[in-house]
Amino acid sequence: MIEEKNYYGNLCTEMYEILHAEAPQDELNFYLSYAQAGKKILEPLCGSGRFLVPFAQKGLDIFGVDSSREMLDKLQAKYPAAKFAFSTIENFQTEDKFDYIFITSGSMSLFTDSVKTDDGCDLILKTKNTFDTRTGTQYSPSFYELYDGGRLLKREFMDFRTHLYKYGEMEAVLKEVGFPIVRTFSCFDKNETLDEKAEIYLFECTV
Repeated sequence: MIEEKNYYGNLCTEMYEILHAEAPQDELNFYLSYAQAGKKILEPLCGSGRFLVPFAQKGLDIFGVDSSREMLDKLQAKYPAAKFAFSTIENFQTEDKFDYIFITSGSMSLFTDSVKTDDGCDLILKTKNTFDTRTGTQYSPSFYELYDGGRLLKREFMDFRTHLYKYGEMEAVLKEVGFPIVRTFSCFDKNETLDEKAEIYLFECTV
């Protein structure tokens, strides 16, 4: 039976946990540098908590949001005291006001072709990316397949679509929605970038 999802399902979550159970220290330090004790923090796309958990363990008041029930189940198992909501970003509603909101640069596309599970099975990702130059959208239809030897145990179909922003495009969007000050960094050391040559872009938005 094929389960179709456009969010992280069981097999995708299992592969993510094997590959990325903990946050890279330089990236974690980058986001922690903006956090302050006593301030309310929101992490949309919190997933299984590789950033949320170390924030909470430092006594910071952090709340997570994710649309994958499977990811949130992992988060709750890791850290039962975690505060989170099961929702998409678009549908998330709250009366709380947050002092700091961050979405990590590695919230998606962190997968390799195959991994071994704890019980010795093979978890394989089969994907084919196509890019629409007209809309700037990358389409990534993918199958996650779990094998015991040559026997297929489970398959999940994932249909991810990612808009790839050009340099300057995201900055314009962020200013349009109400952030008057936007700084663009090319690395976690907060080196500012002024062109399209950087491998990653990190956005610091303040009001």
